[in-house]
Amino acid sequence: MRDLRALTTWLIFEARAAMGFAREREIWIALACALLLWMLAYQAPYTHRLDLGGNLQTGRRYDDEPFLGDSFNKSEPADPIPAGTTLLLRWSISRWERQ
Repeated sequence: MRDLRALTTWLIFEARAAMGFAREREIWIALACALLLWMLAYQAPYTHRLDLGGNLQTGRRYDDEPFLGDSFNKSEPADPIPAGTTLLLRWSISRWERQ
């Protein structure tokens, strides 16, 4: 019975402390700002881009290999990239070539 009384006393004390904090204007301002930022964070569309063969602007060529597996050849044209190249690509391997 003492434990129940002690628990009840503690809960009442905590509820009073929480009500005291709820009267603070700064907490409500901070919560409103956090809610606004949270809502704005999901307004930007998420995009994911996988450049097959590589990206000429960044010079990265092999970021797609973990996603393609054994069904595609290496990136073309071969290194070093010739001047005037406008497109990097990969050719797929037919199932008869894999056998």
